[in-house]
Amino acid sequence: MASARSTLAVLAAAVVLAATAGGCGPPKTGGPSQTGGPSQTGGPSQTVPPTPPRPGTPPKTPSDLITGDWLVGTVTRGGTGPCYGLITDDGVEHSLYSDEPVELTRHSRIRVRVAPLDVRIHCGPGQPWRLVRAELIR
Repeated sequence: MASARSTLAVLAAAVVLAATAGGCGPPKTGGPSQTGGPSQTGGPSQTVPPTPPRPGTPPKTPSDLITGDWLVGTVTRGGTGPCYGLITDDGVEHSLYSDEPVELTRHSRIRVRVAPLDVRIHCGPGQPWRLVRAELIR
């Protein structure tokens, strides 16, 4: 009878240890981990992604200003200035303004260095530019 009681006490202790250690058998998977990350089965995370910030106001000046560029094309509006017309080889029309008088002949092929137009002046249709330098192509 004493051995039955000691066997029963050992079984009771084993049950208590098993209950406090997380139960019998392999650990359960599928639920979220204790850190709140993805489950051990590779399922999606239970966390919600942060909301992106609202966009601010647009810049007052263009953020993609070209500081200096060369264009090659044919003069469409010539003379001594201050306004000229140019159509580039890809068919884009440009309007050019120069502070200094430059003689450009209509239908001549030129290479011009341009910069963003820093004065408010309308020199005709096309993308407005300030004429920095003009070279005749022969």
